[in-house]
Order: sequence, then C-alpha cells, then structure tokens
Amino acid sequence: MTAGAGAELSEPADLPAAPAPAAAPWEAEEGEVTEILVTLPPSFASQPKAVFEEDVEEKYIYGYEVKFNGSSVGLVSEKDKNAVNSAVREKVESFGEGAELADTLTFEGKFILVSQSSFAGEILSRLELSVKTVRCESRYSAEKAEVIQTPSDKVFLGDTVTVAEGKDGLLLSVYRVTEINGKTVSEELISRTEVEKKQDKLVLVGERVPVSLPADKAEVYGGFIFPLADAPCYVSSTFGYREFDDSFHNGTDYAADFGTPVYSAADGVVTFAGEDDTGFGNYVQIDHGNGFVTGYAHLSSIAVRPGDTVRQGDQVGSVGSTGYSTGNHLHLLVKYSGEYTDPQAIFGSR
Repeated sequence: MTAGAGAELSEPADLPAAPAPAAAPWEAEEGEVTEILVTLPPSFASQPKAVFEEDVEEKYIYGYEVKFNGSSVGLVSEKDKNAVNSAVREKVESFGEGAELADTLTFEGKFILVSQSSFAGEILSRLELSVKTVRCESRYSAEKAEVIQTPSDKVFLGDTVTVAEGKDGLLLSVYRVTEINGKTVSEELISRTEVEKKQDKLVLVGERVPVSLPADKAEVYGGFIFPLADAPCYVSSTFGYREFDDSFHNGTDYAADFGTPVYSAADGVVTFAGEDDTGFGNYVQIDHGNGFVTGYAHLSSIAVRPGDTVRQGDQVGSVGSTGYSTGNHLHLLVKYSGEYTDPQAIFGSR
C-alpha cells in the first residue's frame, strides 16, 4: 500500500513495539471521528500493496480504524478511507434524491501497522450497508358506499324499495413511504382528501302489514261493481309505495275523461260528501257494512249528501281533478276493517 507519491515512511519518535497478532489486532482509541452518510458502490477494484525496503519487516503509518454501526471492521490508510467514502456515496446516490445511509460509518485516526491495513475493497465487502429513502406517494382509492336501511310503514311487510342508488366516492391519500435498500419498511398516512363524495344506497324496509280480506271472494266481491262501469280508463298510479313523492298511495288512480260518471260500488250509506282538506278535493265516502268502506276522490262534482242511502250503481259524482291532482282521474279507495287495501284485489286490473 502506498502512503503517498514520493513520501518516505519513517517511524515516529518513541515508537512502541509492534502489537502481537490477534483476531482483532486493533483497539479503539479516542480520535477524530468523521460520520459519513453515504453508501456502497456496485464494484470496487483491488488496491496494490505497499512496497518497502527488504530489510524492513514492519512499518507504522497514520491510518484509520473503520467502525460500522459502532463495531470495528478493519484498518485503512488515508487513500483507502477516501475510496471507501466514494464507494459508499456512489451507492447512496444510486437510490436517487433524498437517499441517505441508514447505518453509521466512522473513521477513527490512529497509528497502524502497514501489514494490518486492509484495502478498500476488503472493507466494503464486510459492510452490509442499508440506504434509507423517504418519499411522499399519492394514491387514489374508492370510498365504498354503504347501504342504509330504514323501516317504513309506506312499504308492505316483506318488501323493500330502493329510493336512492349508491355510488362509491373517491379519496386521495398521501403517504410518507420509508424504504431500506429499495424495499418498503413503513408507511405513514399524512393526509386524506375526499375528491368525490360517496352516495349511500337508501333502502326502505316495509313494516306495513297487508290487510287480510275475507276468504270467500266470490260471495263478498260479487256484491261490488267497478265505479266507472265500462267508460274508457286506465290505471295511472297503483296502490302502495310511490317513489316520485316518497309516499304510501292508499288507493288506485284511474285516468278517465273529465265528467265521466262515477257510481257507487255497492249499497251503503254516505258518510262524507264535500271538499276534503287532505288533498282529495271533492270527495265521497260510503260505508257498505261488513267492514267495507269505499272512497271516491278528486271529483269535478258531487251528486250525494252525507247520510244519503245509496244503491249499487247510483251516481255519486263525476271524474275531475280537484285537490292535489295533476290530471283528470278517479282516486278509488277501499278500506276493510279500518285499513286501506288494494282496490285491484277487488275490482281487478283495467
């Protein structure tokens, strides 16, 4: 190993005797310590041995004890110290901006025997260097929509109605990622931003118990006639939950021409005839006995009065669009034992 171009090697004054060979022939001494935050090279060329006069067995030079994470790994000359530093720095820089040596590499100055000095390549082969890189990483992810179920008496028991379809949201998360030698060892969430708001799916779960109608339909329903007889009409809104206004529709709407006669479905007594304040407009209600009540809403005119006894087929009014209505139609209601039931279960489809 060469101490320097043209330099003569001489023993220092009061030079102590050469230390006896041992597995670890150097001991740590106090001295200048330089901490290097750099790292290993892809390869390292071997350095030539120093050449001395034949009659010189041992020579002392001022060199360095190399410590890696506090443990000694060898002795080097000034030249090999610089070579180790350069190689370590090259390795760290190969990991890109922000990389640093995760280990502690120090050099402690002391007099060393030339024969105990190691080449840079030997020292580097003993170092298992770790390069730490810290970077920020942005990631997009879905925020899953939830299903929100709400009990409702607007929907019959056993049925469900979806009133709003769900949609996943979009999140932007920023992480601080720490890597050792290119492998992730930890991630820390720095921030999370809602880019697109999620929309939960809203579902109504029915609690309304359907009315149980009499079993002998032929006998009971045979006593009813359709209130619009044979006039042209069609069902414009069915019985049950209605999505457009989030309501329970307590009857069936039959669209028909303005002024179409409306007849009593069966014999009975008129219990209400007049303008209703709940949105029915001109409204007639008839009690038929045996638990059955029929109602006729949105009439353009009324032909009966409260307390009147009517026979099946008597005209009770005419089709109109009074009250809460968007067009000419008959809103037909049927109650059995005080509960609304589907008119089409009695009068069939039209």
